[in-house]
Amino acid sequence: MEHNEILQCLKKELNQLQPRDGLLKNIHTQCDAFDAAKSTKHKKAVSIKKIKGHRISLISRIAALACAVLIVTFGIYFFAGKNPAASVSLAAPANFQVNGNVLTWDAVPQATYYTIDIDGEITETARTRYVIPSGLEKITGIKIKAGGVNTVSEWVYETDYNVVRYKVAVYTGVGGTANLTAGYFAANATVTLSVTPDFVYGFQEWLDGDLNSITTDSTYTFEMPAEPENSIVFEAKFFSIKDYAVNVAGQNNPRGDASGIKITSNAKSEEFPGVYFLWDANNKDSGYLKVASYVFEEYSSFIITTKEANAYTDYNIEIREGQRVTDDGYYVFFIQNAKNNKNINMVFIPEYISKITK
Repeated sequence: MEHNEILQCLKKELNQLQPRDGLLKNIHTQCDAFDAAKSTKHKKAVSIKKIKGHRISLISRIAALACAVLIVTFGIYFFAGKNPAASVSLAAPANFQVNGNVLTWDAVPQATYYTIDIDGEITETARTRYVIPSGLEKITGIKIKAGGVNTVSEWVYETDYNVVRYKVAVYTGVGGTANLTAGYFAANATVTLSVTPDFVYGFQEWLDGDLNSITTDSTYTFEMPAEPENSIVFEAKFFSIKDYAVNVAGQNNPRGDASGIKITSNAKSEEFPGVYFLWDANNKDSGYLKVASYVFEEYSSFIITTKEANAYTDYNIEIREGQRVTDDGYYVFFIQNAKNNKNINMVFIPEYISKITK
């Protein structure tokens, strides 16, 4: 009965435990209670201990301690969902791809986590996507496997597992973001970089690691060198369109309405391509009109009408003497709201004068 009493006591404790940390704490408490008891002074007498009102012999003590060890082992791996003797029965992750600095793969049924090995550095995730840390200078091998409760899959290696991948770093200052900040590519691989300018900014140029100008195109494609000695570095430069803007004075709208081709915020009009209206981030009641240079090859000028509450104002848009064009080919016009404390909430092109005589 003494053995059963011990097991019942330990099981009662186990039922009250929290995963992992609580389990260890309670088991250690039981073990400390065993060690705290004093042995009898008689050499042949049986050592008697008392735990939670139960009298336990020395043999029972040994059995209980062995049971505790088993419970600790079981608890750690049960609550962690990982058995040290897990069987290889899960399907391996399919469609494993390495794209620059992003790893992707298909979900595996019954998998609860995935183990990623990058040159011996182990990482686990529950997702099917992983971003490689940008601090690595190069990568010589990547592999992945799925894991679940008491089961794992075989390792899956990237297609070019033994091919060294070199780091490409991209830096951007104020004014925009790049499609990647750090990526890893094999020698002779084709790499495409692109940028998206922020509000009221335009793209200026790509620079190499020595700050030499490469191109003014916002999208740049190149081939990785055969064996680069160091990381390949690029920098994207931007400019503020405010530096190119000319002020346009508004005039009262004689029609008393705003109608015509609508110019939307941060997007070109489908009916009048090449024209953008950007609200000033720091002064939302005004904005900037960007007009592609090719628009003025077809039109000598056009009118935009702004709507502010129930007031309408016309602005004549044409190239001013000495006006500069931006590096990405736009003329910029600052459109100041005509009514104080009223936001420009709609912009239209009701009239335009074509250079082509029909």
